[in-house]
Amino acid sequence: MPLPVGFVYDDEGQVVIDPDAEVAAAISDVFAAFAQTGSAYGVAGVFAGRRFPRRAYGGVWAGQLRWGRLTHARAAGILRNPVYAGAYVFGRRRTRQVVHPDGSVHTSTTELPRDQWDVLARKYRIRAAQVYQRYRAVLNTEQGPRRGLQVTVHRDGGRAPLVAQWGGISLARDTTPTVLNDTPPRIWSNRRSELIQRLLADTCELCGSGNQVEVHHIRALKDLNPPGRKQQPEWATRMAARHRKTLIVCRACHESIHYHGSSTRQPR
Repeated sequence: MPLPVGFVYDDEGQVVIDPDAEVAAAISDVFAAFAQTGSAYGVAGVFAGRRFPRRAYGGVWAGQLRWGRLTHARAAGILRNPVYAGAYVFGRRRTRQVVHPDGSVHTSTTELPRDQWDVLARKYRIRAAQVYQRYRAVLNTEQGPRRGLQVTVHRDGGRAPLVAQWGGISLARDTTPTVLNDTPPRIWSNRRSELIQRLLADTCELCGSGNQVEVHHIRALKDLNPPGRKQQPEWATRMAARHRKTLIVCRACHESIHYHGSSTRQPR
């Protein structure tokens, strides 16, 4: 896994601080400047005229250290990177989608306070290799002993300890012959949709006629009020009021809607 600038792997594969004193000082000064200014723009201002390290990924410079200017975007990325804080964070933002009556979809993203984050894993402040060394265990499974992780919390009062395990799942292919059912039973719902019930009523929702009932439909509710239309016809008003994109009409009303834009038949 590539590491951000300021961290490197040692000969044993452990993550350590970059031995380059200038690199380590630059990363430390970023967080010191943030503590003083309180913003990424302030950090970028402190580093104006000072070069900042950058680790190249891919290309001919892959893995090499490059130097350049610390921009606001780069400073914000470093301050938000959980690797520097020794924490893994998930759920800092919540995204919602709202469908408006005109059919448009609006997406909004909200920053959540820290106490509402789904994951904030920074309790032990240790590396992954140290976690494995501390909690590694041999787990008894149906396929035999397997290596994994196990955390045991002992409780007082003679209560059984709490045990959490990770791993112990065999990835071997199951070669046991099984009978495939290519014709599973179909589950049909007896409930009819509202549209079908309106069709079975066999009544025009504009004039009340029962002659050759059909369905008039539109693509989106916003099509009911196109630019330049001063007043909505009766059929458009009814569809907008019901927030429906379908209208059950007779043949005469349907033709009138398409050719004249409004129903010409009078209700009974």
